Amino acid sequence: MNQGRVLMIVLSRSPDRNPFQHVPVVFGQRSRVLSDEELRQVWAYEYPPYSDYLKLQILTGQRIGQWKNYTVSDDTRIPIWPL
Repeated sequence: MNQGRVLMIVLSRSPDRNPFQHVPVVFGQRSRVLSDEELRQVWAYEYPPYSDYLKLQILTGQRIGQWKNYTVSDDTRIPIWPL
């Protein structure tokens, strides 16, 4: 069976709703977050490329580990995140 047919079967059987919508999600508690002044100081810090990565994390709310495998397709300039 080819991959396209398998994908079509999976998509045709996928539910119309999120099957995990009733599963409670528990996030860890943070001991503290950066204050507005601390964020201003971090934002003003300039030491490329590290400061650029830090700002990207602040803007997207992602951790550095989530960016480590990020690539940009050379032919389309489309960002690609591995799943």
